[in-house]
Amino acid sequence: AVLGDGPEALSLAPGTVPPSSVVLAGTRAFDPAEASRAADLAATVTADQLADPATLAEAVEATGASAVFVHIDLDVLDPAALGGVIEPVPFGIDVPQLVAALQRLRSATPLAGAAITGFAPASPAAAVDDLGAILRVVGALV
Repeated sequence: AVLGDGPEALSLAPGTVPPSSVVLAGTRAFDPAEASRAADLAATVTADQLADPATLAEAVEATGASAVFVHIDLDVLDPAALGGVIEPVPFGIDVPQLVAALQRLRSATPLAGAAITGFAPASPAAAVDDLGAILRVVGALV
């Protein structure tokens, strides 16, 4: 959507944010269309690479950005760390890794804004089970 490729009501105008300004982090599974689009981006940081908290900050810094908007789709987390996501994919990162990467990024580049998406708990009780993890992610952003 940030590249102008989504539904009109949810997307920016094409060209508003160039692909050379976008870093996609926490990747581990692409469909063919996503893989093609990811090749155009400034960087793709895999979930394994996020084990080093500096990797994300360095990838963003390499774009020359003076500020960063962080979009967190919660399925970046391993399903063992957070169960209530739309598309759980194994071998994601754990909450401490995400928090460390976000803290390092925030220490290097001012935060312009953030979004957290993809939370889809099966029940109110399941939502409560995931609340601690989500609050730690929010805490890393504020």
